[in-house]
Amino acid sequence: MSKNDYKYNQNSFRDATSITPNDSADLPRPISGFCISVAGDIVVDTALGNTVTLTCCTVGTVYNLAICRVRSTGTTATGIIGFI
Repeated sequence: MSKNDYKYNQNSFRDATSITPNDSADLPRPISGFCISVAGDIVVDTALGNTVTLTCCTVGTVYNLAICRVRSTGTTATGIIGFI
């Protein structure tokens, strides 16, 4: 089966990308969720324009939140993978 033949579940993410936190640049494309490989805090700009600090993010949890930027200042979690 080719990737074009696959029928996506409406609730499925379609793709994933590694994220490098950056205080001054938005992500190339907004993400719909993320996970991390090393626990810590993550500071994000939401799709509605709010800056939020998510404290004590844990490994193995998928956070469903529309994000357009992951800020480096205040972000201690690493290994951030964004889901599209």
